[in-house]
Amino acid sequence: MDIIPYYQRSLRVCYYSTESRVLDANKILLENKLKQLGVVSIVQIKSLDDPKINPCDLLLVEATQIPHEGFSKWLFGFGKRLVQQASIWTPALFISKTQFGVLNTMLEDSIYENWYFDILDPDHMDSLPIRVANLLKIHDHLHEIKRYQNVIETLQANFDQLNNKLSKIKSDGR
Repeated sequence: MDIIPYYQRSLRVCYYSTESRVLDANKILLENKLKQLGVVSIVQIKSLDDPKINPCDLLLVEATQIPHEGFSKWLFGFGKRLVQQASIWTPALFISKTQFGVLNTMLEDSIYENWYFDILDPDHMDSLPIRVANLLKIHDHLHEIKRYQNVIETLQANFDQLNNKLSKIKSDGR
């Protein structure tokens, strides 16, 4: 399957709220800011299993309802679900008011995770466009690496085929 570069297609941000029944000032602010991101289309999903999630260039998760003490465990569990669903190529941006101490304890585990994510404090929502842009760019770079890998595999298969033909010609000529 060919993946179209970001600049040749419309960008899809899938928006998931961990607590869709709760409506507070942070969620209203987030949803208003999302509406202002004109270059991307926002698709609201109900779960990670929602069929509307594919294709998804960025998963934006409103996680302000997740308690501080369980945030790290919840986040890495969420990441494992993404990886198991073969969505490793989809970066995520989590909206959470999480304290530095909690985030600092996550540093080492975050380094070794096999997916890209960021955490945005609801009090810093003005940085949302740049964070979205950076994660979308990371997403495209991941797909570019995948395209390179496909080309390398095709070239290797062609080389192996030619090498086999050459070996056969050499062995038939002796």
